[in-house]
Amino acid sequence: FQFEQQENGAWKLLIGTKKFPCGELAFANHRPGWTPPASIHISLNAGRWHVGFSNEALPAPSEKEVFEQLRLYSEDELLARTIGLDRGVAVPVMASTGQAFGLSDIQQQRLAKKEIQRKRWQRRAARRVKGSANRRKANLKAAKAGLYASDLRQELAHQASWALVKGDARLFVLEDLKVKNMTRSAAGTAAEPGKRVSQKAGLNRAIL
Repeated sequence: FQFEQQENGAWKLLIGTKKFPCGELAFANHRPGWTPPASIHISLNAGRWHVGFSNEALPAPSEKEVFEQLRLYSEDELLARTIGLDRGVAVPVMASTGQAFGLSDIQQQRLAKKEIQRKRWQRRAARRVKGSANRRKANLKAAKAGLYASDLRQELAHQASWALVKGDARLFVLEDLKVKNMTRSAAGTAAEPGKRVSQKAGLNRAIL
């Protein structure tokens, strides 16, 4: 691979050799003095290619450094700059300031439609011969249908985190959810069978 800078200042990433070119990717660089990295990472997920690279990494502040920064504020100032965040199923993130971060009605409808498609292709893949090309195609289509949910989660995480950090808050408090305990099976035992097992199973899927 190699990086080439265009006349207009934009950059282009070329992957492959002259005899076997894989493709090129144009991107904009917003940092002055940026230098091309020495390595890149290429991955494939459900038929979608990803290229990632980084040439600098800022170390995370230590716990001592965080405490030193928070000591600069008085108790009232710190309370005013603290936000509590509640995780939920119906509303993924609810802030103590009243901000709610969730999916729109259209996104929820599309998500339900993609989930139906994913399960349909999983059932088709299970009925096909192991190791066959048709089974691989069905598994690939099931994985592609599941990408929409993954993209929505990443988009929601980026939008929520950006909306929170661009404000005046300096301390964010999240509840320590015991997801393993919350998603225990409701089936129970033979002597003491559980109640509303199907509802509990659906809730567990939503929590996970």
